[in-house]
Amino acid sequence: MKSLHSRLVFVLLGGTAILWVVAMFWIKLTTFSEIERVLDDRLVEAANMVASLAAQPGLGQADGLGRAAEVLQTSPAGPDPHYLRHLSCQIWAMDDTIVGSTDLAPSQPLGSDAPGFSETVIDGERWRVFTVVNAEQGFRVMVGDRLGLRDELVGGLALAILFPAILILPGLAFLIWMTIKGGLKPLERLARELERRPALDLDPLSNAASIREVETIVSALNGLFARLRSTRDSEISFTAFAAHELKTPLAVLRAQAQIVSMARDDATRDQALKGIEDGIHRTDRIVRQLLDLSMADMVEVAEPLEVPMSVEDILAAQLADLEPQLQAQGIAVALMPDVTAWPRLRVGEALLSTAVRNLLENAVHASPPGGRIEVSMKQGPAGWRLDVTDQGQGIPDNEKERVTERFFRGRSSGAGGTGLGLSIVTAAMERMEGELSLAAAPDGGTCASLHLPHRVFVTAGSDRAAA
Repeated sequence: MKSLHSRLVFVLLGGTAILWVVAMFWIKLTTFSEIERVLDDRLVEAANMVASLAAQPGLGQADGLGRAAEVLQTSPAGPDPHYLRHLSCQIWAMDDTIVGSTDLAPSQPLGSDAPGFSETVIDGERWRVFTVVNAEQGFRVMVGDRLGLRDELVGGLALAILFPAILILPGLAFLIWMTIKGGLKPLERLARELERRPALDLDPLSNAASIREVETIVSALNGLFARLRSTRDSEISFTAFAAHELKTPLAVLRAQAQIVSMARDDATRDQALKGIEDGIHRTDRIVRQLLDLSMADMVEVAEPLEVPMSVEDILAAQLADLEPQLQAQGIAVALMPDVTAWPRLRVGEALLSTAVRNLLENAVHASPPGGRIEVSMKQGPAGWRLDVTDQGQGIPDNEKERVTERFFRGRSSGAGGTGLGLSIVTAAMERMEGELSLAAAPDGGTCASLHLPHRVFVTAGSDRAAA
């Protein structure tokens, strides 16, 4: 596993080294250009000076050329003889005879006969030459500079820059290493605190460092701890409530079974068997709703269905399961509007089926014998709304905010309610990015509405393609 400290040191040192190399090459290029300009100016100045000496008024041609040659031979070495002696000068007559030259100048012409700059190669060495032509007095002055000297100057300057960098780099690396180490200490303290923390300790972390970046991490961790604590508390409550809800029907089943074993007449035995059947039915509903709640909490909206499913088909499947209860209570279910208006579901079939089943069960449980349940679906700007309306007693105003809590049973829920139905629907809607709303029906009872976004349904074009 890579260390953040080592990674930062490597990145900063690497970046510094790259910038240093780029800067060195840039300085070399710009310095070389500047040296070229300065040395070219020196060539021009030297050539013009020698030409001026040779053409001084009042001297004959021979005297002028002789004096210029004498100056060339006796020029002072200057502060740096090494560089000065690399500058060579020649004076040529127009008949290509040499009049004078410096000591180290070659015997052949340094440059071309034309005035201006030129470059030549003499004995394998490249020269940069400036030529001044005085046609009136019949001579040429050539002043040349070895290009190797210029490369030597630039190389020496680059080395002068690189050498301190090589010396400084280890110190810079140590400074960067220490700086990053000190900067990462708050994270190391946070890591040690998390390592020492017990697994069940979900209390908020303290941010003693007061550093913005660390504070962001601590705030995120505290938010995570708060969510985990809430989830843990919910699971503890869920387990306790589930155990309590299952304990009651199991106790009833045990009692009814004892009655059956001790019954002396058929009526008592039949009544006890009916109690056992009711207890099994209630236990089955509790177990199924607990599974539904677990599924709604964990299942995400999955990949699109290979064949989009009509909401009417989902309703038909759930009503078929409830048919025995509907017939037993004489409850009629009306689907509004016509089935051709129902949309086709693209994703979340299991979640919507769970939500619809629990809404219908709640409606059946709340409806009086011979009642009527209406199911309708309408499209709006934000999506679709599925309404399930019963003719029960309705939800009291003081219970509306709590009816979606797990295991909450209001006054109208009766003995057969588990307090899980609406909480299952709410969990399923959260997974589908939808919403459950409850309102009083115009003729009494409750209208439970599922608000579903457009994205969970197929579009008109894809619906036609699927058909």
